[in-house]
This record gives sequence, structure tokens and C-alpha cells, in this order.
Amino acid sequence: MNYRQLHYAVLLAKEGNFSQVAESLGITQPALSKQILSLEKEIGVALFDRSRIPIVPTAAGEYFVREAEELLFREDRLLRSMEQFK
Repeated sequence: MNYRQLHYAVLLAKEGNFSQVAESLGITQPALSKQILSLEKEIGVALFDRSRIPIVPTAAGEYFVREAEELLFREDRLLRSMEQFK
């Protein structure tokens, strides 16, 4: 699991559409899909219900996205706080 995958999952949960998220990120839809599938395989849990349009997070996905948002926020805060040491 990496920062990019966390970021992609959060965006996908908010947007609900692989194509739109991929376009906003400047990547292809298959590349985004591959990253999300890789993440799901690594953690062993389906994060999104792909049978619905728009795509929606599963119960596990909702929890994952909340925690991912917190991790991304903390990482950003840590990096900004390190500016004072430069």
C-alpha cells in the first residue's frame, strides 16, 4: 500500500467513476483500475462495489477511505511542519 493508492481510493470514493478520476489525475482508466485492484488484493478486501453506477465503497471501503483520509492529512501536516527545519 502506498500514498498513491490511498489517494486514488479516496478520490474514487468521492467521485464514483473510474474514468473521471483517471482523467482528473492524468492517467488512463486501466492504470487507475490496476492500482485499486492491487490495493484490494494486498489488503484482501473489496473496497468498491463495481456492480453499481456510480461505483460506491463497500462497508470496508467506507472505513478504509476514512482512515486513508486521516493518514493523508497527517502526512501532509508532517511534511509542512518539516519546512521549519530547512
